[in-house]
Amino acid sequence: AAAGIEADRFELVAADLATWTSDAVFDLVTASFLHSWEAEFPREEILRRASGFVAPGGHLLIISHATPPPWASLEMHQHHDFPTPEAEVAALALNPDDWTVLVAETRERNAIGPNGVSADLLDGVVLVRRNG
Repeated sequence: AAAGIEADRFELVAADLATWTSDAVFDLVTASFLHSWEAEFPREEILRRASGFVAPGGHLLIISHATPPPWASLEMHQHHDFPTPEAEVAALALNPDDWTVLVAETRERNAIGPNGVSADLLDGVVLVRRNG
């Protein structure tokens, strides 16, 4: 409301994209830090499915860990994949006639770890727009 967005134009959907389905399309679909402890987690499939929910002219935003934090043990991240933004875009397998890559880069941010230790972390940021 403070941003001037009418309530009937805004819908927030929190769902398991591995199983969720809808005939609706959205102006923004985002997946933030979609990593799992499960070795067989279908991350690429989920992100490809997510692109199908983007309306023409809409955006898909993916933010992911590009590297593990320095306080994480190897055990903690043995099943995690840390794709580069370029690999993330390639894995989406988007038709370049239908999509425009706006951002595919890593960005640094400061975070505080579980023991109060500060560290600079690297995140992958991918923003693509469905043409039309």
